[in-house]
Amino acid sequence: MSRTRRRSRKGEGSVARPEPIRSEAPGDKTRSDGRLYAHGVGDRFLASRVILCIILAVAAVAVYAASLSNGFVLDDVSQVVANHLAHSLANIRYFFEGGTFPTGGRERLGGIYYRPLMSTSFALVYGLFGSAPFYFHLYQLAIHVVNGVLVFLLLDAWLARVVPRGSPAPTLARFLPFALALVFVVHPVNVEAVAYVSAVHEVQCVMFGLAALMVLESSRGARHDPWWRRLVVALLLLLALLSKETGAVVVVITLLYLTCLDRTRLRAFAPPIVAIVGVYAFLRLWVAGIPIVTPHNASSLIQASLGERLLSAPKILFSYLSGFIFPKDLTVSQHWLVNSPTLQEFWLPLAVVLAVAGLLGYILFRRRPGRGDESTAVFVFFLGWVAVSLGLLVHIVPLDFTVADRWMYLPMIGMLGLLGCVLKMYLPEALWKRPAVLGTVAILIVAGLGARAVVRTFDWKDALTLYSRDIPRAEDSFDLQVNLASELIKAGRLAEAKPHLLRGYELAPDSPYVLHDMGVMHYMEKDVATAERFFLRAIAKDGNYIVHADYLTILLEQKRLQEAKDFLERQALPRFPYNVEFRNLHARLTATLGGTPR
Repeated sequence: MSRTRRRSRKGEGSVARPEPIRSEAPGDKTRSDGRLYAHGVGDRFLASRVILCIILAVAAVAVYAASLSNGFVLDDVSQVVANHLAHSLANIRYFFEGGTFPTGGRERLGGIYYRPLMSTSFALVYGLFGSAPFYFHLYQLAIHVVNGVLVFLLLDAWLARVVPRGSPAPTLARFLPFALALVFVVHPVNVEAVAYVSAVHEVQCVMFGLAALMVLESSRGARHDPWWRRLVVALLLLLALLSKETGAVVVVITLLYLTCLDRTRLRAFAPPIVAIVGVYAFLRLWVAGIPIVTPHNASSLIQASLGERLLSAPKILFSYLSGFIFPKDLTVSQHWLVNSPTLQEFWLPLAVVLAVAGLLGYILFRRRPGRGDESTAVFVFFLGWVAVSLGLLVHIVPLDFTVADRWMYLPMIGMLGLLGCVLKMYLPEALWKRPAVLGTVAILIVAGLGARAVVRTFDWKDALTLYSRDIPRAEDSFDLQVNLASELIKAGRLAEAKPHLLRGYELAPDSPYVLHDMGVMHYMEKDVATAERFFLRAIAKDGNYIVHADYLTILLEQKRLQEAKDFLERQALPRFPYNVEFRNLHARLTATLGGTPR
């Protein structure tokens, strides 16, 4: 590099100090955010983002290809197949006026969730392609691919601000965001969020949240934010909220981003963000009439006190942490509860959680950032991301399940960001200069996670396969016991179904779904009197329209026509006034017995 002479202020004959020799490769140019446009390896990396994004997409398709042929399971049947309103976009207003489940003749969609964009996506896919599960799975996989790309681009931008101690960023470290995004794409804990059609709200919520962060990050440093940019960010966050209640966490993460990494713009974006939260509250509380907290009343955690729920918190956090590091035992519908502070159930998980928290605190307070070093700010941002998203899952406010794999979809991004910060700040520079070693380790990790994810996708092949494989790891889940019994009954294997159904009844004796299935079992065993008692108990617990129909079946078979007519008038029709079958049956009974038809 040439050195020039310049006239010194102190004297004409003085020789100017030579320009510093740059450590970058020839032709490097430095961006304002510290990243490099180089004609060497760094430039080729930055210029090949499209190729890396394609690799992410290929990896996702390779892992989830088998899931495209899977069927509908769990809530898919009720929320998609049996939900006739979700078969057409012409019914979109009903999605904003109620829940997500068909009610068999009530005025609105029912259930405890307010997720209008989930039902909208079902109607979109159903309207375009029909009821084939393949297209629902394909839609969900496409969103997962988009999320993987957004995670890569955002991590690349954020981790670029993390400065390794004592040296410039090694060239190989620039591939770290891609490696972390690849882990996110293939991680087996995310299988439930991607392969379970009724979990589409999870990937949609994260997609809209990441898109809002992408808009903010891509315009970082702007002196002025036009109204349309603020509107776009606010609308994306509103779409996240309308996808799933976790959108509230996404809103907090967005405000955390502005506070930690772009504070000068917080005042500009905070008002529209607060406004969309108000819009969401209006739609949920006033239009749909769904309370903010409406948990599943059959869950053991719902019936537990706050102290009992907090007793389970260390094991819950340990379950998520261990699933992130070593995802061996994966299962759905977990309803366990820690009842006493034993060594294995409480103290050991608490020790691990405190050790991890202590390590993160040590890293946070030990770091002494230099001038222009944003490493601490980025670390605090990811730490806040993890704390907020995991803090929601420790059941201070009770949720439907004790632990659910799909709930890790959002926290995992923050955890990967924390991991990236730690690696970039503390991995020895000598190790960064050994690409063969790091590459081999990365390939082994991604291959192992991908293989486990592929195996897990086969578990989701159909309902009977899923329940049969998961129940050995969750024998105390009344959901799994009853669902497995129901599938066995459909397959004509009543003798195998009975022990599971009895176990489900033992675990949740007041659940209307369990009571209904108990009635079905006794009906198939020709014990009609016992079946009738269980049906009536389920109806008293606000059972759905199906149990009402099954009870009417018994009355009609026994020629108890007047009882059937009275039941329709006093219970079935008041609860389900728009049920066509109930109205037609009442008309026929009225014609036979006399009276006024409805």
